[in-house]
Amino acid sequence: MIIKKYFITSFIVTTLIFYLLIFLLNTTLNQDQENYTSKYKKIDAKTILDKEKNKDFVVIIFSTSCPGVSIFMPDIKRDVSYLKKNDISYYLINDDPISAQTDNSIENLLKEYKIDTPVYIFNSNRYKKSGGFFNSKKRYADFVKELCNSDGNGLGYAQYFVFKKAKFIQAIYNPPGGIQAIFQD
Repeated sequence: MIIKKYFITSFIVTTLIFYLLIFLLNTTLNQDQENYTSKYKKIDAKTILDKEKNKDFVVIIFSTSCPGVSIFMPDIKRDVSYLKKNDISYYLINDDPISAQTDNSIENLLKEYKIDTPVYIFNSNRYKKSGGFFNSKKRYADFVKELCNSDGNGLGYAQYFVFKKAKFIQAIYNPPGGIQAIFQD
């Protein structure tokens, strides 16, 4: 009888701790910094689509906090160089919470990989708050849905969205052989 009582008590305490951890993760993980204005320009899918009518363009979404950053940043550098040389529009967009720490991380990453190109962040007025344990990719998902009516996979970075003559062609994770393989017809 006493073992049953300890088991039930342990179960209740463990369950309460579990739910407390989920609550804390959901309210603190991947949150924007309150009242912070990023130095990076906000962008939304509608603005891109309106600007790039009948053009080839690429949207590249990355995260400074992704463990694979050292793998995809050299590829982004190569691909941005190709896109610039071939006069193909591109948008490099960061998918991290809006904060001073994110701005510093972006700046450090661009310096480390010697990438000289504009970086954008998702328009937080159009794509409401991401964050938490269950909703960390909401801005990303809403942006991609508006951009190309796709879920975009969203499982990793760098995620490329390729458009030819303003028509969505494909979403691809860090294209093998680089973006030039897609644009060489």
